[in-house]
Amino acid sequence: RVRQLDAAAVELSRQRTALLRELNAIQPPIRVLPTETLSFIFQFVCPLPDFSPTTTSSPPLVGMQSAIRDTSHWYHMYLVLGQVSTYWRQILLSTPQLWTTIHLNISCEEAESEAMFLGRFLDRSGNLPLTLSFQYHEGYTVPASTLVHETVDAQLLENLPRTKKLYVDNPPPAWFSRSSPYLMGLTDYYLGTVDEDRLSEPSLARCPNIHTLTIFNVYAPIGLPSPCLVTILDVACASLDNIFQLLLQCPNLVQLYVREMNIPLDDSTPPTKEFVLKQLEELRFELWDGDGPWFDAFIDNIRLPSLRVLCWSNWNTPFSISSVRNFFANLPPKLRTLELHKDIDSDASYLADFMSILNRLHDSTAIEHLAFNDCNPSFVGDVLQILVPGNGEKLRFPQLRKITLDDL
Repeated sequence: RVRQLDAAAVELSRQRTALLRELNAIQPPIRVLPTETLSFIFQFVCPLPDFSPTTTSSPPLVGMQSAIRDTSHWYHMYLVLGQVSTYWRQILLSTPQLWTTIHLNISCEEAESEAMFLGRFLDRSGNLPLTLSFQYHEGYTVPASTLVHETVDAQLLENLPRTKKLYVDNPPPAWFSRSSPYLMGLTDYYLGTVDEDRLSEPSLARCPNIHTLTIFNVYAPIGLPSPCLVTILDVACASLDNIFQLLLQCPNLVQLYVREMNIPLDDSTPPTKEFVLKQLEELRFELWDGDGPWFDAFIDNIRLPSLRVLCWSNWNTPFSISSVRNFFANLPPKLRTLELHKDIDSDASYLADFMSILNRLHDSTAIEHLAFNDCNPSFVGDVLQILVPGNGEKLRFPQLRKITLDDL
Protein backbone atom coordinates (compact mmCIF):
# COMPACT_ATOMS: atom_id res chain seq x y z
CA ARG A 1 0.00 0.00 0.00
CA VAL A 2 2.82 2.38 0.94
CA ARG A 3 4.63 1.46 -2.26
CA GLN A 4 1.51 2.23 -4.27
CA LEU A 5 1.25 5.67 -2.67
CA ASP A 6 4.94 6.34 -3.33
CA ALA A 7 4.50 5.34 -6.96
CA ALA A 8 1.43 7.58 -7.28
CA ALA A 9 3.37 10.50 -5.78
CA VAL A 10 6.19 9.98 -8.29
CA GLU A 11 3.70 9.87 -11.16
CA LEU A 12 1.96 13.06 -9.98
CA SER A 13 5.34 14.77 -9.68
CA ARG A 14 6.16 13.74 -13.23
CA GLN A 15 2.83 15.08 -14.50
CA ARG A 16 3.36 18.32 -12.57
CA THR A 17 6.74 18.80 -14.22
CA ALA A 18 5.21 18.24 -17.64
CA LEU A 19 2.41 20.72 -16.96
CA LEU A 20 4.90 23.33 -15.74
CA ARG A 21 6.82 22.95 -19.01
CA GLU A 22 3.57 23.58 -20.92
CA LEU A 23 2.78 26.59 -18.73
CA ASN A 24 6.24 28.05 -19.27
CA ALA A 25 5.75 27.62 -22.99
CA ILE A 26 2.43 29.51 -22.82
CA GLN A 27 3.51 32.46 -20.66
CA PRO A 28 6.23 33.98 -22.88
CA PRO A 29 3.84 34.81 -25.78
CA ILE A 30 1.60 36.67 -23.33
CA ARG A 31 4.56 38.88 -22.47
CA VAL A 32 5.81 39.34 -26.03
CA LEU A 33 3.78 42.49 -26.69
CA PRO A 34 5.02 45.65 -24.96
CA THR A 35 2.93 47.14 -22.16
CA GLU A 36 1.94 50.15 -24.28
CA THR A 37 0.72 47.95 -27.13
CA LEU A 38 -1.38 45.73 -24.85
CA SER A 39 -2.83 48.80 -23.17
CA PHE A 40 -3.83 50.16 -26.58
CA ILE A 41 -5.40 46.81 -27.55
CA PHE A 42 -7.36 46.68 -24.29
CA GLN A 43 -8.90 50.05 -25.08
CA PHE A 44 -10.31 48.58 -28.30
CA VAL A 45 -11.42 45.34 -26.65
CA CYS A 46 -13.17 47.27 -23.86
CA PRO A 47 -14.71 50.33 -25.55
CA LEU A 48 -16.30 52.61 -22.99
CA PRO A 49 -20.09 53.02 -23.14
CA ASP A 50 -20.97 55.77 -25.59
CA PHE A 51 -23.46 58.17 -24.01
CA SER A 52 -23.82 60.14 -27.24
CA PRO A 53 -27.01 59.93 -29.35
CA THR A 54 -27.26 56.63 -31.24
CA THR A 55 -28.01 58.48 -34.51
CA THR A 56 -27.82 62.07 -35.65
CA SER A 57 -31.58 62.36 -35.18
CA SER A 58 -31.69 60.70 -31.74
CA PRO A 59 -32.07 62.84 -28.62
CA PRO A 60 -29.25 62.66 -26.04
CA LEU A 61 -31.48 60.68 -23.67
CA VAL A 62 -31.61 57.77 -26.12
CA GLY A 63 -27.82 57.50 -26.19
CA MET A 64 -27.62 57.54 -22.42
CA GLN A 65 -30.22 54.79 -21.98
CA SER A 66 -28.47 52.62 -24.58
CA ALA A 67 -25.09 53.07 -22.89
CA ILE A 68 -26.46 52.12 -19.47
CA ARG A 69 -27.85 48.88 -20.91
CA ASP A 70 -24.33 48.04 -22.16
CA THR A 71 -22.53 48.51 -18.84
CA SER A 72 -22.89 44.90 -17.63
CA HIS A 73 -21.11 43.60 -20.75
CA TRP A 74 -18.51 46.33 -20.37
CA TYR A 75 -17.56 45.36 -16.78
CA HIS A 76 -17.59 41.65 -17.67
CA MET A 77 -14.78 42.20 -20.19
CA TYR A 78 -12.64 43.77 -17.48
CA LEU A 79 -13.00 40.62 -15.37
CA VAL A 80 -12.14 38.36 -18.31
CA LEU A 81 -8.95 40.24 -19.20
CA GLY A 82 -7.86 40.46 -15.58
CA GLN A 83 -8.06 36.67 -15.20
CA VAL A 84 -5.70 35.86 -18.09
CA SER A 85 -2.50 36.56 -16.17
CA THR A 86 -1.02 38.80 -13.50
CA TYR A 87 0.77 40.70 -16.27
CA TRP A 88 -2.47 41.47 -18.09
CA ARG A 89 -4.18 42.45 -14.87
CA GLN A 90 -1.40 44.92 -14.07
CA ILE A 91 -1.76 46.52 -17.50
CA LEU A 92 -5.56 46.64 -17.15
CA LEU A 93 -5.36 48.40 -13.79
CA SER A 94 -2.68 50.84 -14.97
CA THR A 95 -4.48 52.01 -18.15
CA PRO A 96 -6.35 55.14 -17.00
CA GLN A 97 -8.37 55.44 -20.23
CA LEU A 98 -10.31 52.31 -19.20
CA TRP A 99 -11.49 53.83 -15.92
CA THR A 100 -12.89 57.20 -16.99
CA THR A 101 -16.56 56.21 -17.42
CA ILE A 102 -18.45 55.17 -14.31
CA HIS A 103 -22.09 54.07 -13.97
CA LEU A 104 -23.60 53.38 -10.55
CA ASN A 105 -27.01 52.06 -9.48
CA ILE A 106 -27.24 53.42 -5.95
CA SER A 107 -29.64 51.99 -3.38
CA CYS A 108 -29.66 51.94 0.42
CA GLU A 109 -28.44 48.33 0.40
CA GLU A 110 -25.70 48.80 -2.20
CA ALA A 111 -24.47 52.32 -1.44
CA GLU A 112 -21.32 51.26 0.41
CA SER A 113 -20.26 48.69 -2.20
CA GLU A 114 -20.99 51.16 -5.01
CA ALA A 115 -18.91 53.75 -3.15
CA MET A 116 -15.97 51.33 -3.08
CA PHE A 117 -16.45 50.70 -6.80
CA LEU A 118 -16.50 54.46 -7.50
CA GLY A 119 -13.36 55.06 -5.45
CA ARG A 120 -11.40 52.45 -7.39
CA PHE A 121 -12.41 53.96 -10.73
CA LEU A 122 -11.44 57.45 -9.57
CA ASP A 123 -8.06 56.19 -8.33
CA ARG A 124 -7.27 54.41 -11.59
CA SER A 125 -8.46 57.11 -14.02
CA GLY A 126 -5.45 59.38 -13.51
CA ASN A 127 -6.25 62.98 -14.40
CA LEU A 128 -8.27 62.22 -17.52
CA PRO A 129 -11.75 63.71 -18.18
CA LEU A 130 -14.58 61.74 -16.57
CA THR A 131 -18.06 60.60 -17.55
CA LEU A 132 -20.17 59.90 -14.44
CA SER A 133 -23.62 58.31 -14.33
CA PHE A 134 -25.55 57.97 -11.05
CA GLN A 135 -28.98 56.32 -10.89
CA TYR A 136 -30.40 56.68 -7.39
CA HIS A 137 -33.12 54.15 -6.62
CA GLU A 138 -36.52 55.38 -5.53
CA GLY A 139 -36.63 55.28 -1.75
CA TYR A 140 -32.90 55.87 -1.39
CA THR A 141 -32.59 57.83 1.86
CA VAL A 142 -29.32 59.28 3.14
CA PRO A 143 -28.15 61.94 5.59
CA ALA A 144 -28.84 65.45 4.34
CA SER A 145 -25.26 66.12 3.19
CA THR A 146 -24.52 62.76 1.50
CA LEU A 147 -23.94 62.41 -2.24
CA VAL A 148 -23.14 58.68 -2.61
CA HIS A 149 -21.67 57.47 0.69
CA GLU A 150 -19.63 59.10 3.43
CA THR A 151 -16.63 56.91 2.53
CA VAL A 152 -16.29 58.34 -0.99
CA ASP A 153 -18.01 61.76 -1.05
CA ALA A 154 -14.82 63.75 -0.40
CA GLN A 155 -12.98 61.88 -3.17
CA LEU A 156 -15.92 62.41 -5.54
CA LEU A 157 -15.97 66.18 -4.93
CA GLU A 158 -12.21 66.31 -5.46
CA ASN A 159 -12.61 64.71 -8.90
CA LEU A 160 -15.76 66.51 -10.10
CA PRO A 161 -13.74 69.37 -11.70
CA ARG A 162 -12.49 66.96 -14.38
CA THR A 163 -16.00 65.64 -15.11
CA LYS A 164 -17.16 66.48 -18.65
CA LYS A 165 -20.36 64.42 -18.86
CA LEU A 166 -22.68 63.91 -15.90
CA TYR A 167 -25.91 61.90 -15.72
CA VAL A 168 -27.92 62.06 -12.50
CA ASP A 169 -31.33 60.48 -11.97
CA ASN A 170 -33.36 61.07 -8.79
CA PRO A 171 -30.54 62.98 -7.03
CA PRO A 172 -30.34 63.16 -3.21
CA PRO A 173 -31.16 66.40 -1.31
CA ALA A 174 -27.57 67.66 -1.15
CA TRP A 175 -26.78 67.14 -4.81
CA PHE A 176 -27.02 70.67 -6.22
CA SER A 177 -25.63 72.57 -3.24
CA ARG A 178 -22.58 70.31 -2.88
CA SER A 179 -21.76 69.38 -6.49
CA SER A 180 -22.43 72.58 -8.45
CA PRO A 181 -19.35 74.55 -7.27
CA TYR A 182 -17.11 71.81 -8.73
CA LEU A 183 -18.73 71.49 -12.18
CA MET A 184 -17.09 74.41 -13.95
CA GLY A 185 -15.77 72.17 -16.76
CA LEU A 186 -18.98 70.19 -17.34
CA THR A 187 -20.17 70.13 -20.97
CA ASP A 188 -22.99 67.52 -20.93
CA TYR A 189 -25.57 67.36 -18.13
CA TYR A 190 -28.46 64.90 -17.86
CA LEU A 191 -30.87 65.60 -15.00
CA GLY A 192 -33.80 63.30 -14.35
CA THR A 193 -36.60 62.81 -11.85
CA VAL A 194 -36.03 65.65 -9.42
CA ASP A 195 -38.17 65.12 -6.32
CA GLU A 196 -39.47 68.57 -5.38
CA ASP A 197 -40.37 67.35 -1.90
CA ARG A 198 -36.71 66.56 -1.18
CA LEU A 199 -34.92 69.20 -3.23
CA SER A 200 -35.02 72.94 -3.49
CA GLU A 201 -35.24 74.51 -6.95
CA PRO A 202 -32.47 72.93 -9.07
CA SER A 203 -29.91 75.43 -10.31
CA LEU A 204 -27.18 74.91 -12.90
CA ALA A 205 -26.03 78.52 -12.74
CA ARG A 206 -22.55 77.46 -11.61
CA CYS A 207 -22.04 75.26 -14.68
CA PRO A 208 -21.06 77.84 -17.31
CA ASN A 209 -19.75 75.46 -19.99
CA ILE A 210 -22.76 73.17 -20.51
CA HIS A 211 -23.42 72.64 -24.22
CA THR A 212 -25.80 69.64 -24.10
CA LEU A 213 -28.60 69.65 -21.53
CA THR A 214 -31.16 66.87 -21.02
CA ILE A 215 -34.11 67.35 -18.67
CA PHE A 216 -36.37 64.37 -17.96
CA ASN A 217 -39.31 64.23 -15.56
CA VAL A 218 -38.37 67.51 -13.86
CA TYR A 219 -41.28 69.81 -13.09
CA ALA A 220 -39.43 72.43 -11.05
CA PRO A 221 -38.04 75.55 -12.77
CA ILE A 222 -34.33 75.28 -13.56
CA GLY A 223 -31.86 78.13 -13.40
CA LEU A 224 -29.16 78.21 -16.09
CA PRO A 225 -25.89 80.18 -16.25
CA SER A 226 -25.73 83.57 -17.90
CA PRO A 227 -24.48 83.72 -20.56
CA CYS A 228 -25.81 80.28 -21.47
CA LEU A 229 -23.82 78.20 -23.98
CA VAL A 230 -26.35 75.35 -24.36
CA THR A 231 -26.70 74.39 -28.04
CA ILE A 232 -28.56 71.06 -27.64
CA LEU A 233 -31.61 70.84 -25.38
CA ASP A 234 -33.59 67.63 -24.85
CA VAL A 235 -36.71 68.07 -22.68
CA ALA A 236 -39.14 65.28 -21.83
CA CYS A 237 -41.94 65.09 -19.25
CA ALA A 238 -41.82 68.72 -18.19
CA SER A 239 -44.40 71.48 -17.80
CA LEU A 240 -44.81 74.01 -20.57
CA ASP A 241 -44.18 77.05 -18.40
CA ASN A 242 -40.78 75.67 -17.39
CA ILE A 243 -40.00 74.75 -21.00
CA PHE A 244 -40.71 78.34 -22.00
CA GLN A 245 -38.33 79.59 -19.31
CA LEU A 246 -35.62 77.18 -20.45
CA LEU A 247 -35.91 78.36 -24.05
CA LEU A 248 -35.68 82.00 -23.03
CA GLN A 249 -32.43 81.19 -21.21
CA CYS A 250 -30.92 79.36 -24.23
CA PRO A 251 -30.48 81.85 -27.08
CA ASN A 252 -27.76 79.74 -28.74
CA LEU A 253 -29.81 76.58 -29.29
CA VAL A 254 -29.05 74.64 -32.47
CA GLN A 255 -31.00 71.43 -31.71
CA LEU A 256 -34.21 71.15 -29.67
CA TYR A 257 -36.01 67.91 -28.74
CA VAL A 258 -39.38 68.29 -26.98
CA ARG A 259 -41.35 65.26 -25.80
CA GLU A 260 -44.28 64.82 -23.45
CA MET A 261 -45.06 68.44 -22.64
CA ASN A 262 -47.56 68.97 -19.84
CA ILE A 263 -49.72 71.95 -18.96
CA PRO A 264 -48.82 73.75 -15.70
CA LEU A 265 -50.65 72.61 -12.59
CA ASP A 266 -51.45 76.17 -11.52
CA ASP A 267 -53.72 78.66 -13.29
CA SER A 268 -50.90 80.62 -14.93
CA THR A 269 -51.60 82.33 -18.23
CA PRO A 270 -49.83 81.17 -21.40
CA PRO A 271 -47.34 83.67 -22.85
CA THR A 272 -48.45 85.77 -25.78
CA LYS A 273 -45.12 87.38 -26.65
CA GLU A 274 -43.23 86.12 -29.68
CA PHE A 275 -39.79 84.64 -29.01
CA VAL A 276 -37.09 83.90 -31.57
CA LEU A 277 -34.52 81.10 -31.54
CA LYS A 278 -32.21 82.62 -34.12
CA GLN A 279 -29.74 79.76 -34.41
CA LEU A 280 -32.04 76.73 -34.09
CA GLU A 281 -31.52 74.36 -37.03
CA GLU A 282 -33.34 71.23 -35.84
CA LEU A 283 -36.65 70.87 -33.99
CA ARG A 284 -38.18 67.50 -33.05
CA PHE A 285 -41.62 67.11 -31.45
CA GLU A 286 -42.87 63.87 -29.91
CA LEU A 287 -46.19 64.63 -28.25
CA TRP A 288 -48.79 62.12 -27.16
CA ASP A 289 -51.60 63.91 -25.36
CA GLY A 290 -52.75 67.25 -24.03
CA ASP A 291 -54.63 70.22 -25.37
CA GLY A 292 -55.47 73.79 -24.56
CA PRO A 293 -54.00 77.26 -24.92
CA TRP A 294 -50.57 76.38 -23.50
CA PHE A 295 -49.85 74.01 -26.38
CA ASP A 296 -51.07 76.46 -28.99
CA ALA A 297 -49.07 79.27 -27.38
CA PHE A 298 -45.90 77.22 -27.80
CA ILE A 299 -46.12 76.99 -31.59
CA ASP A 300 -47.97 80.29 -32.10
CA ASN A 301 -45.15 82.34 -30.58
CA ILE A 302 -41.98 80.51 -31.57
CA ARG A 303 -40.00 81.81 -34.55
CA LEU A 304 -37.24 79.76 -36.15
CA PRO A 305 -35.52 81.69 -38.96
CA SER A 306 -32.65 79.18 -39.35
CA LEU A 307 -34.63 75.93 -39.13
CA ARG A 308 -33.40 73.20 -41.50
CA VAL A 309 -34.90 70.00 -39.98
CA LEU A 310 -38.43 69.62 -38.59
CA CYS A 311 -39.79 66.40 -37.09
CA TRP A 312 -43.56 66.71 -36.51
CA SER A 313 -44.93 63.82 -34.44
CA ASN A 314 -48.60 63.26 -33.57
CA TRP A 315 -49.34 66.78 -34.71
CA ASN A 316 -53.13 66.47 -34.38
CA THR A 317 -53.37 65.67 -30.67
CA PRO A 318 -52.26 68.74 -28.70
CA PHE A 319 -52.58 71.62 -31.19
CA SER A 320 -55.50 73.34 -32.85
CA ILE A 321 -55.37 73.29 -36.64
CA SER A 322 -55.22 77.09 -36.75
CA SER A 323 -52.04 77.04 -34.65
CA VAL A 324 -50.57 74.31 -36.85
CA ARG A 325 -51.39 76.39 -39.93
CA ASN A 326 -49.72 79.48 -38.45
CA PHE A 327 -46.66 77.49 -37.44
CA PHE A 328 -46.13 76.01 -40.90
CA ALA A 329 -46.83 79.35 -42.53
CA ASN A 330 -43.90 80.82 -40.61
CA LEU A 331 -41.40 78.09 -41.52
CA PRO A 332 -38.30 79.60 -43.14
CA PRO A 333 -37.10 79.04 -46.71
CA LYS A 334 -34.05 77.27 -45.24
CA LEU A 335 -36.12 74.21 -44.26
CA ARG A 336 -34.61 71.17 -46.00
CA THR A 337 -35.93 68.09 -44.12
CA LEU A 338 -39.52 67.41 -43.04
CA GLU A 339 -40.22 64.25 -41.01
CA LEU A 340 -43.81 63.22 -40.27
CA HIS A 341 -44.41 60.74 -37.44
CA LYS A 342 -47.39 58.86 -36.05
CA ASP A 343 -50.54 60.28 -37.59
CA ILE A 344 -52.51 57.07 -36.89
CA ASP A 345 -55.14 58.77 -34.73
CA SER A 346 -55.79 61.56 -37.19
CA ASP A 347 -59.41 62.04 -38.20
CA ALA A 348 -60.49 62.82 -41.74
CA SER A 349 -61.06 66.55 -41.26
CA TYR A 350 -57.69 67.02 -39.57
CA LEU A 351 -55.95 65.12 -42.34
CA ALA A 352 -57.66 67.23 -44.97
CA ASP A 353 -56.59 70.44 -43.23
CA PHE A 354 -53.03 69.22 -42.82
CA MET A 355 -52.87 68.18 -46.47
CA SER A 356 -53.79 71.71 -47.47
CA ILE A 357 -50.99 73.01 -45.24
CA LEU A 358 -48.45 70.72 -46.91
CA ASN A 359 -49.80 71.64 -50.30
CA ARG A 360 -48.78 75.26 -49.70
CA LEU A 361 -45.33 74.51 -48.31
CA HIS A 362 -43.64 74.56 -51.70
CA ASP A 363 -44.29 78.28 -51.99
CA SER A 364 -41.93 79.13 -49.14
CA THR A 365 -39.51 76.23 -48.60
CA ALA A 366 -36.99 74.16 -50.54
CA ILE A 367 -37.53 70.73 -48.99
CA GLU A 368 -34.97 68.14 -50.11
CA HIS A 369 -35.86 65.22 -47.80
CA LEU A 370 -39.33 63.97 -46.87
CA ALA A 371 -39.51 61.20 -44.22
CA PHE A 372 -42.39 59.11 -42.81
CA ASN A 373 -42.18 57.07 -39.59
CA ASP A 374 -45.08 54.99 -38.21
CA CYS A 375 -47.52 56.79 -40.48
CA ASN A 376 -50.83 55.47 -41.78
CA PRO A 377 -50.26 54.13 -45.34
CA SER A 378 -53.23 56.10 -46.66
CA PHE A 379 -51.75 59.28 -45.18
CA VAL A 380 -48.40 58.54 -46.84
CA GLY A 381 -50.18 57.98 -50.13
CA ASP A 382 -52.08 61.27 -49.83
CA VAL A 383 -48.87 63.18 -49.12
CA LEU A 384 -47.05 61.56 -52.01
CA GLN A 385 -49.97 62.44 -54.26
CA ILE A 386 -49.22 66.10 -53.56
CA LEU A 387 -45.88 65.64 -55.28
CA VAL A 388 -47.60 64.89 -58.60
CA PRO A 389 -48.57 68.18 -60.25
CA GLY A 390 -51.84 68.50 -62.10
CA ASN A 391 -52.26 70.07 -65.50
CA GLY A 392 -50.76 73.53 -65.50
CA GLU A 393 -49.66 73.26 -61.86
CA LYS A 394 -46.19 73.92 -60.53
CA LEU A 395 -44.04 71.04 -59.35
CA ARG A 396 -44.40 70.57 -55.60
CA PHE A 397 -41.14 70.46 -53.67
CA PRO A 398 -38.95 70.93 -56.76
CA GLN A 399 -35.79 70.47 -54.66
CA LEU A 400 -36.89 67.06 -53.30
CA ARG A 401 -34.09 64.50 -53.60
CA LYS A 402 -34.98 61.83 -51.02
CA ILE A 403 -38.07 60.09 -49.57
CA THR A 404 -37.68 57.85 -46.50
CA LEU A 405 -40.27 55.36 -45.20
CA ASP A 406 -39.75 54.15 -41.60
CA ASP A 407 -35.98 54.82 -41.68
CA LEU A 408 -35.47 52.56 -44.72
